[in-house]
Amino acid sequence: MINKDNVCHITMQQLGERFKSSNLADKLLNTETEVEKDIIRSIENFKKLVSGDEFEVEEKYKQSYTIKPFCKLIFRYK
Repeated sequence: MINKDNVCHITMQQLGERFKSSNLADKLLNTETEVEKDIIRSIENFKKLVSGDEFEVEEKYKQSYTIKPFCKLIFRYK
């Protein structure tokens, strides 16, 4: 069972933002609703997530680090 501690809600748009991707570390599920059709500006992190590649993330006021996220992605489009 997946509880709320193992779920995050990062939008497709936020995947390209500097600090948001760090929230995917150690999560089982990322789910977001109401995704707009023209939001993908930079799909580099999305490609890395889908392919299982490692990528570098940052948290505010902390040193960057590398994660290999294993969470499932669920997005709902209009």
